[in-house]
Amino acid sequence: MARSKITLKKLTCCSVLTFAVAFAQIACAGFSARDSADVHIKNGAASAGKGNYDEAIAEYNKALELNPTYSTAYLARGAAWADKGNYEKAIADYDKALELNPKNPEACIFRGIARISTGDYEKAMADANRALELDPNNSGVYAFRGVAWIAKGDNGKAMADFNKALELNPKNPEAYSNRGTAWAMKGEYEMAIADYDKALEINPNYSKAYKSRSAAWARKGDYDRAMADCNKALALNSNDPEPYANRGMTWAWKGDDEKAFADFDRALEINPKYSPAYKNRGDAWAARKDFEKAVADYNSALELNPKDPDAYKNRGDAWAAIGDTEKAVADYSRAIEIDPKNPLTYLSRGLAWLSKGEYEKTIADCNTALGIGINFAGVYTLRGLAWARKGDYDKAIVDYNRALELNPKDSSARSLRDDAMRGLGDKK
Repeated sequence: MARSKITLKKLTCCSVLTFAVAFAQIACAGFSARDSADVHIKNGAASAGKGNYDEAIAEYNKALELNPTYSTAYLARGAAWADKGNYEKAIADYDKALELNPKNPEACIFRGIARISTGDYEKAMADANRALELDPNNSGVYAFRGVAWIAKGDNGKAMADFNKALELNPKNPEAYSNRGTAWAMKGEYEMAIADYDKALEINPNYSKAYKSRSAAWARKGDYDRAMADCNKALALNSNDPEPYANRGMTWAWKGDDEKAFADFDRALEINPKYSPAYKNRGDAWAARKDFEKAVADYNSALELNPKDPDAYKNRGDAWAAIGDTEKAVADYSRAIEIDPKNPLTYLSRGLAWLSKGEYEKTIADCNTALGIGINFAGVYTLRGLAWARKGDYDKAIVDYNRALELNPKDSSARSLRDDAMRGLGDKK
């Protein structure tokens, strides 16, 4: 099974600490229960901190019944909605909080994070910049804007913002955790783990760092450590669906499908709208070659999050395995539209084009993948095959040779090169 990528979900899901925990720090620091609305706010924050978001929302509703212009209550309820995965309602509450208190940088940050989760990266960046205008020396704002830069595909500016956040506050665990995820997205897993370690050194109860580090360990193939970090995250909050979804993938990679599906089901029991659990379960079905069930889960994931490029790419792979090349190409193209910098999607689409006899399009997609920076044998083998199908055996042989330089044990490239050399001899 292909290991899932480190994605923005690691940055945006409960970013700026956990939504609920962050709110509790903001709203309840120096807090005195002077009236009934404040009591409901404190009760709601306590429930949210335990992962009981419905109870939290009920408390915030009571606070707003008593004080309909209480911006803090809207901010708190928005955080709870976001933790439930209902970003539209979260954004509506953040809008109201900012209407009542336009100079609240935390409301800008929270709304921006919710907007990233819905794929609205431009407005998320606008929220980050507005927060910086309100509080230019706030380490947390830079930590968030770095996430927005990653969403827009600029890892360099993201790193600069995470570094600035740490310059302003060297003990900001969020900045270390987000920078760790930026490293992971570049494939620098040792650097990523070092940053997650630092975040956890500062805050040993920082659930998001455990969840993110578990993904990095999994990418390195260290499934036991990945599992341990999922378990630590669950010990901190057993009502968080993300560690169950991540642990489910880890069980699948370890070959224990029964435990994998049990964890996916538990994640969805906690939050039926948690799209990554559907996507991960779809990946597990695909690994078992049950592509119809995989497609069904990818459909559910995309219904909940229509801007998830990985779900489109993986569903495209499932359609290709089923034999529906048209749907595969459509999904790959949609994934590329959302995330034009993932070379693996171009490679998958190139293979689909090949099966349709669209050799020029295969070559174009291979060229794009190579231009992005991917450099492994399979791309050259695929492009070589397209050249051979076009009858250009000289170019095919060049590509097969390059594939064999990168992977001398690639028997497929060697066999195809022999075929191309025979074809070239026949032409002469």
